[in-house]
Amino acid sequence: MRHTNAPGADVRGFAWPLSAVERQREHQVDVARTHMGVTERERQAREDELRVVRARCDEGMRHLVAAPGARLDPAVRAHVLGHVQRSLQRQRECEEQARAIEARVESARRACVEAQQRLDAARKLRESALARYLREQARREARLADLAWLVRHAVTSSRSPAAETAP
Repeated sequence: MRHTNAPGADVRGFAWPLSAVERQREHQVDVARTHMGVTERERQAREDELRVVRARCDEGMRHLVAAPGARLDPAVRAHVLGHVQRSLQRQRECEEQARAIEARVESARRACVEAQQRLDAARKLRESALARYLREQARREARLADLAWLVRHAVTSSRSPAAETAP
């Protein structure tokens, strides 16, 4: 964790009552990032599958139109048409799935951003509380230094030559 306190400042007495909340929010950020990574990989896998399906469909279409004057065997033509139809159907399914996955990816991104914002807010509160603690500690040390000076001054004043000559 980052601390904005001055070098050499003593933070040993600082107790942050919301440290458990901060750790919980760190965990939530980790979970959100993991979920986002999973959905990103799922989207990539779907895009890869879609590329393969499109390539198969394009290949079948090229085969059908490769020789416009040539006659294809009706069985081969039926097989190729069936393949193209299945490929087109699979392409539509993949595109639908890709849209759904894209929505999940966007949702995961938003969740990740929101979790990070909550963590940042907790850290900002902690840094603010630490800064207040350090200011209070500096005031306390200044009061102690003033008191020590007053005590030393009172002791040296009581030992002054005028005080020693008095009966």
